[in-house]
Amino acid sequence: MSKAFTVIELDKHRNLRYGYKALIEVEEIFGVGIAKVNWDSLRLKEMANILLCGLKHEDNDLTLEKLIDLLDEFSDINKLADKLAEAIDNALPDEVEGSKKKNVNK
Repeated sequence: MSKAFTVIELDKHRNLRYGYKALIEVEEIFGVGIAKVNWDSLRLKEMANILLCGLKHEDNDLTLEKLIDLLDEFSDINKLADKLAEAIDNALPDEVEGSKKKNVNK
């Protein structure tokens, strides 16, 4: 599992990272395995929750409400979606069916 970071700009440089813990949290949000998540139809709250999973490793005090405020003030949704796709893509091995650019980077 990759420990690579994807930098996003919000109130400061923040590092998205999806290790096992974060990916398990993402699976719990959707109730399905990571390869079964429909990345093409994410709702905004789902996207914010997934981002939160990838940011908790560096800021345990970050809440969904605080993150949404940061997103509202500092983010471009298209760039943010691209960064999220990049971070998830970096975390998943090539062998995970349905992963890699096929489903994540549309």
